[in-house]
Amino acid sequence: TNGKFINLNALSSENLQKEITFETLHFLGTEGNESVREIYPSVSTRVQGNFSIAGILDENETKLTLLFGYGNKTEKRITVKLKANDAQKQGSVHRIWAQKKINELDMRYEQNKEELTELGQQFGIVTRNTSLIVLETLQDYIQYNIVPPAELREEYFRWKKEWQEEIHRQQRTLLTNALSQAQVLQKWWKTNFSSKKPKYPQPDEAVNFTPPVIQRDEAVEEVLTESLVGIVAGVDADDLQENKVIVQEEAPMQLYEMAEEEAPAGINRKSRNETRSTQALIKLVPIKQENEYSKQLTGKTADDYAVYLKLRPEYLNTPTFYFDMADWFFRHNDREKALRILTSIAELDLENASLYRLLGYRLKEYKEYALEAYICRKVIAWRPMEPQSYRDYALALADNAQYQTALDSLYSVLTQSYSQVIGWRSQGIEEVIITEMNRLITQRKSLDTHLIDKKLIQAMPVDIRVVINWNMNNTDIDLHVKDPQGETCFYSHRETRIGGRISQDITQGYGPEQFMLKKAVKGKYEVFVNYFGDSQVKAEGPSTIMAEIYTHYSDASEQRQVVCLQMSKEMKAKDGLTKVAEFEF
Repeated sequence: TNGKFINLNALSSENLQKEITFETLHFLGTEGNESVREIYPSVSTRVQGNFSIAGILDENETKLTLLFGYGNKTEKRITVKLKANDAQKQGSVHRIWAQKKINELDMRYEQNKEELTELGQQFGIVTRNTSLIVLETLQDYIQYNIVPPAELREEYFRWKKEWQEEIHRQQRTLLTNALSQAQVLQKWWKTNFSSKKPKYPQPDEAVNFTPPVIQRDEAVEEVLTESLVGIVAGVDADDLQENKVIVQEEAPMQLYEMAEEEAPAGINRKSRNETRSTQALIKLVPIKQENEYSKQLTGKTADDYAVYLKLRPEYLNTPTFYFDMADWFFRHNDREKALRILTSIAELDLENASLYRLLGYRLKEYKEYALEAYICRKVIAWRPMEPQSYRDYALALADNAQYQTALDSLYSVLTQSYSQVIGWRSQGIEEVIITEMNRLITQRKSLDTHLIDKKLIQAMPVDIRVVINWNMNNTDIDLHVKDPQGETCFYSHRETRIGGRISQDITQGYGPEQFMLKKAVKGKYEVFVNYFGDSQVKAEGPSTIMAEIYTHYSDASEQRQVVCLQMSKEMKAKDGLTKVAEFEF
């Protein structure tokens, strides 16, 4: 588009003045000649110092006219003679041509990345999605999917065929695991937990028992009654004092308002013999940030932005600084400054998937769905070997109302092959994927599901669903959900008396972990995370968790609240539990 880059630090004042005040000579193209094709550069290109073009000559000899000028106006024509014999004497001219083509294709990388990869492999040129590799053995060629010299090709294609069969075997295994997990989920969902009565041990012999006579003491009785109410409600004793049941002193955040959708056919909000006259109000628990820069903020966004600019050089490469500062402005209703600060994270370390995942989580929380999808698509380009990359992108597509593509992307998680290490640390993701696929299918009856195994499909709406994932690999974070009866569901107590269920514990990957409860009892629910910590020190800072809390999940009256929080060293105490949210159902 004829943009011009000027490096102010590399030019003298005189040359800088010339750059700013004078147009630059450009190569504008060539006059038509059918004997020459694939000429690069093929777009307007600045001419400074030496200039060269490259193309493919279909005849032994021809003439080619080059056009030069300013803007779009041709000022000069130069005709050159082309001879095939002369080109052959120049050595690796084919690599020169390939490099020029790669440079041009790279201007629109997303549209041309497949061709870029092919050119890089064919001509041995490093592109942004290939690396400089040494190919010495047959295994090297197999690993990087590069056709070897003639003497190795027969064995290469034999190994490649076996490798393809192994990929198909892994795909069948993953899908088989998903089908097995679907049966477990469906059995759980169909279970009527309200009919289950606790079983107590029977005494060995009958005992005649006469209860003692208790004298009434009204003062004591009043205290006992209050305590009993607290126990039944699942409220801690400390919470009964000073109305501490209310976690936030400020007004709670409003529930996330989903885009209006048609009620899914076949789902009746009263189909489970309950009346939903009111919605649960999800209250997020503010996490107090102990840092020096937060102490300097006043709450007046104009003044605080000046403070941010003053502090930025000191925390220039600290993701947590931008994460916290963006949230400060967002909570004070200055969305523009919040996004300006938040997106600075993308500039800290290019192609850093952990930072981009962190950024994607926050954008989902801020309901910046178009940006969320863009960020998640970048993560796929850098981490295509991980199932979590595709899941994050699929959910971002759903946020952008691209439901069919979202469903196809979720299903692709189950049909791709992964390395043994990645497959092992992602065990349990199948249950989450199945749940999210069925939500889309239930709420959008028009979606095409003919490629999906029918055994995976069953509507499974639940009253409560909580799901967490995190941005750092090799990290152990656990989800805990406490119900109104005081029972906590977590990795070593995976099912509760009222029917709560938590998915498989993931201790090495990025998650996800989910809690579901088909039919909620009335009372307060609390959501916690347990940060066991990670096994390595990272420049990106501590792990960031994204929790999505749903009520009436996959139902017509579904509500969602998203919260992101960064873990800290203080959160890795022995009890380890950090409260994320609570709500009354």
